[in-house]
Amino acid sequence: MLQNDRGNIIESSSGNLFIVSNGVLYTPSLADGCVGGVMRAQVINLAIANGIKVYECSLNPQNLLAADEVFFTNAVRGIQWVGTYRTKRYAHRLSGTLTDLLVASTFVS
Repeated sequence: MLQNDRGNIIESSSGNLFIVSNGVLYTPSLADGCVGGVMRAQVINLAIANGIKVYECSLNPQNLLAADEVFFTNAVRGIQWVGTYRTKRYAHRLSGTLTDLLVASTFVS
């Protein structure tokens, strides 16, 4: 995980970070220093279009431990679900749903 000078998590070396807590999607804000990736924008727009709340905000390591899901996005690999972080295990319900929506939107002209 890459952190900014305030200790906030901004991304990983392979993509943008998203966490899910209580059905809400959170991702570091651009003001914190994360890259405004193409897949990040696509996932945010897809989530909003499907009624999923999205917040761009500062995230710290404690947020990862409290999250229900964690995943990364990048333009090459799409959505990459995280199974564990330290001793925490994660589900992949919303990331699976977003992956399905992403694939379906690819085939819409």
